[in-house]
Amino acid sequence: MEMALINSKDDPGEHIFILGYYGWKNTGDDAMLYSLLNILDRIYPSTCFTITTGSKIKIPESMDNRIREVNPFQRFLFFKALFQSSIYVLGGGTHFFDYGTRRIRIPRLLQHFLITGAMKLRGKKCYFLGIGVEKPNNWWGKFLIKNTCKMADLIVVRDSLSEETLQDMGVDTKTYQSLDLSLLLSEGIFNKDSQLNPLINKTKKEPYLLKKDYTLDKTNLKSRVTMGVSILPFYHIYDPKNEKDDLLVEKIARALNKWMADSHLHHLKLFIFNGQPPHDDIQITHSLFELLDFKNRVEIIPYNPDPLYILNEISTCSSFIGMRYHSCLFAFINNLPLLIIDYAPKNMAMARDVGLNSKACISLEEVLSGGMDEKIQEIQLNPHDFQPSLKLEEAQKKALNWLKVL
Repeated sequence: MEMALINSKDDPGEHIFILGYYGWKNTGDDAMLYSLLNILDRIYPSTCFTITTGSKIKIPESMDNRIREVNPFQRFLFFKALFQSSIYVLGGGTHFFDYGTRRIRIPRLLQHFLITGAMKLRGKKCYFLGIGVEKPNNWWGKFLIKNTCKMADLIVVRDSLSEETLQDMGVDTKTYQSLDLSLLLSEGIFNKDSQLNPLINKTKKEPYLLKKDYTLDKTNLKSRVTMGVSILPFYHIYDPKNEKDDLLVEKIARALNKWMADSHLHHLKLFIFNGQPPHDDIQITHSLFELLDFKNRVEIIPYNPDPLYILNEISTCSSFIGMRYHSCLFAFINNLPLLIIDYAPKNMAMARDVGLNSKACISLEEVLSGGMDEKIQEIQLNPHDFQPSLKLEEAQKKALNWLKVL
């Protein structure tokens, strides 16, 4: 039996409008959109889509002639496309939180409130798919988040923390916990014989392979051991005057230098998951590179608009240290021993949902106090302590479980 995402039949006249942080050089957003489109394409092969994007993005080839891109800052075109659509989708990502600068957060939350309200007044369906919600700290944050979400016809959250937050605010009757849509980038997820795919009889091959179970045996020791790293300028993003990012980089560099000094086989790949200033990873990643002693064994992987390319690059690593949420998720997909730098609630929520133990997480305070040295040694000596209990196939099933409620 086929499942339909929004209606029980494919309607060539259907027009779906998808809003998200797309086209701003963020690998995580690229990955979530690509996965979401893959799902929608297989359910609605004739439906047209409008996607908000700041620049050219990678989309499934089968959808080239059915997708129109609109810049969200071109207000007339944006609202014209929005009001011409029959369905409004708020795509994946942590859209709902209120920490940071008020002059940025209030307009963003108000935008979601007004757009959702306008579409409901027009009698249109509103679906929030794969989103994250963090506990609001201010009355205005709670008011806008709660009342926006109450208007949605369906909310699919990507972690248990988001579900708990909405329940605490009284938004739970149409909320379902899933996992991040990026989990569906994996090869074979939509094959006709896959147990994960009751949606369509169509095979889709992706250009990368998952790694096999990691074991630290003699074969591994005789060959290159590559550790992947992703960091971001957390303190600068939320307080440009705060210089703690410099100390953070120094502590991480010191720990990595010790590890690289242990063996000439130890290599590093530094990943840039966000390439769009002012909140990009470029400067902080290059600052880390400059503090490393063995630069001939270090490679910087720049932002790439193809999330499958980045996923493939991470598959070449033996272990991973992740700060960006989706860098950790990509490491999970590739079954790598993973150390998560806990800079935001969503990171801890992911660690909990995939079954990582406390050893596999380190707080910013612990990094700043020098705790990274010991963690890097542990991840090499006891890699299985840094692997989740949840298997990838089970995680993918959970990422699709919301289809059954539609």
